[in-house]
Amino acid sequence: MHCSPDQTAWSLFEKRQELDTGKVSKPEAELASALRKSHDRLSGLELDAAANEKRRLDTIAGLGVLVHHLERSLDEHEPALLDAGLSKIHDHLKHIKDRFRQEFQAAGINIIAPVDWPYSTVSELVKVESWLQGEEYDREVVIDVLDPIIQCENTILRRGRVLMGGPLPDERSEPNGGKNEEGDTNDAVQE
Repeated sequence: MHCSPDQTAWSLFEKRQELDTGKVSKPEAELASALRKSHDRLSGLELDAAANEKRRLDTIAGLGVLVHHLERSLDEHEPALLDAGLSKIHDHLKHIKDRFRQEFQAAGINIIAPVDWPYSTVSELVKVESWLQGEEYDREVVIDVLDPIIQCENTILRRGRVLMGGPLPDERSEPNGGKNEEGDTNDAVQE
């Protein structure tokens, strides 16, 4: 079969758009654009990775707090469990708690309950929930740990929560020896 221009229906074909030669970019510009897009994608991935790492560390810290609470509960309820004839269950739960602690230590994570630590040592590591002042305290110390300090190597993953004890206020440290201008103590009720 032979085709001639007269036999072809040119009207069936569509005309292509012509390229705008003024907007053709140079290879350097294309490469810079591709690098910019890749950098933006990598930055997004780094942010996602950092957020995922933070979530993992927060979860680990939360588990450390739970191990501390399990340990305290076992210690607190040991007499009742033994009296009820549940010494095997108590021993089993204590073994599980010890295994948790071993796994944390193997990973370089410390669960720290700073009972009797001075305030000056723990001030940056804990949140003080309450203070108790009394004659039984000769210095400011941690008297109870609500949540332990969770530390991974030299990084604090979670600050502890504690109750502090301290000595009674010394009247000599107050202005006028703890007395107001009339000679009454500052805590006296005025009529």
